[in-house]
Amino acid sequence: MMSEGRATRPVWKGRWWLPIWTAGLGLALFAAAAAGGEAANGLIIACCFLVVAVAFALAERSESLRGIGGVDGDERFARIETRSMAAAGRAMAVAIIVAWGYELSQGDDAAAITWILGVGTIAYVGSMIWIRGRG
Repeated sequence: MMSEGRATRPVWKGRWWLPIWTAGLGLALFAAAAAGGEAANGLIIACCFLVVAVAFALAERSESLRGIGGVDGDERFARIETRSMAAAGRAMAVAIIVAWGYELSQGDDAAAITWILGVGTIAYVGSMIWIRGRG
């Protein structure tokens, strides 16, 4: 129930959302690596994620880290996030295409990379159509 005069924030806009999400993701990846027989590598992955989670939790004074976490979600951070996501998407697309070509050149069918590339392509084209149709 909402109290009068007080707007509720979505859970993912709260101060603790990003640290908890990051730590949980690290633990989930540790569990996945351990299930695959790579517990030592999983522990390294989990520790890296936990370090980042602690950085987010201690980011009380860092405007940039609070903005990444969505806590300071003003228009400026929305623009920065959009541009950053576009740059990250481009870098990932290039990395996936290079990895795909490399795997194919080694005689591998590159099925996993093909799947990721296909999903990314469909998501990109679909979002372009969706956003264009709304604007």
